[in-house]
Amino acid sequence: MFSLIDVLTIVFVVLILALFFFLLQIERFRTKPRLYLKLAMIVTMVVFIIDDLLYSGNPFTVKYLLPIMFWANLAIYPLIYAYSRDLVYNGRDVHRPSLWIYMVLPTMIFFLLAILYYPLDFVDKLRFASFHLSEKVENLPAFTIFQWIVIPAYYLQTIIYVILTLRLIQITRKSFKCSLMEILLAKYIFFYIVAVVFYEGVVVLLALISSWTSNEKKIADMLLTAPIIVLAIYICFKQNLIVLQSRINRISNKLNNHRGPDLKPVISENEKNDIKTVIDEYLSVNQLYLNPDLHISMFANKIHIPARKISLVVNEIYGKNFISLINEYRIVAAMKLIDNSIEDVKINRLFLMVGFNSRSAFNRVFKSINGQTPSEYINRIRQK
Repeated sequence: MFSLIDVLTIVFVVLILALFFFLLQIERFRTKPRLYLKLAMIVTMVVFIIDDLLYSGNPFTVKYLLPIMFWANLAIYPLIYAYSRDLVYNGRDVHRPSLWIYMVLPTMIFFLLAILYYPLDFVDKLRFASFHLSEKVENLPAFTIFQWIVIPAYYLQTIIYVILTLRLIQITRKSFKCSLMEILLAKYIFFYIVAVVFYEGVVVLLALISSWTSNEKKIADMLLTAPIIVLAIYICFKQNLIVLQSRINRISNKLNNHRGPDLKPVISENEKNDIKTVIDEYLSVNQLYLNPDLHISMFANKIHIPARKISLVVNEIYGKNFISLINEYRIVAAMKLIDNSIEDVKINRLFLMVGFNSRSAFNRVFKSINGQTPSEYINRIRQK
């Protein structure tokens, strides 16, 4: 029979594996694979799996794998910071530290823990593995020494990487020259920091609750981890937009530095394709066209691309102006609503549901695209 910890471990590992395979499917959106993020997911899975095996008393895990679990635990925040830094600098960080630098502290803790842990007999190792870090343990000096080493090292490292990550937000805001919430990358990094601070703060509070058992504290730790994993999955689904936004901003800054303020915007073919991808994503997925007051300046602020560049891309690639493009999306949405609910559709409300301010404008645009009015289209569908 599975325990609650077993079930939570399985759920988390499945989520992380799904996220890992999703990342493999979006390689085309990046100039290089995000090694750091993949490593962070792997070590997170290692932590969950070993922790569950230790909880169940698996002999091999008890004998050999506990120091590896703590190495993996200490490696998570450095790898996430390295990934965030790679995104901020868009893979062009000339001062980026080598991967081994991020692993110095986790590796030092691993060797110190190995010196304390491996000489113990199996019974003491089993006791060692069963205790929560916050518990006071008698007749096991190795665990007490371990607490004095690992707990300060873990929280010192956490504080350092939170500060370093906050600095990444400042760098991003300086590069984009706009508010925090308008920059996808900075916004998600900020959410990540808030989640980490909340998680670590609550874990510390739980550790001070002496009436809780080790198992109860372990379950609480895992439940607190769930929102962070969900946030990570959400950010990964938005990763293509984050990367494209950063790339477009970098290209725009480079090109704008080589032209006068009154000249026509210079856009390379690659940037045009990147801008088109962002436009399609925001219109098809985020459905910004449903806002009846949407205009090109508002849209430009939403996707953080200059309006003149959006206009140029829409004219050259789509072969129409911005309003015509938005109206096409609205009409397609209206047709889907009609097709999916033909018996219940109300023409006097349909135009409002798809982003038009007036019924007359809706009828005019609908007929110009489909060659018939909405009422004629509905009657034709009903007759089929």
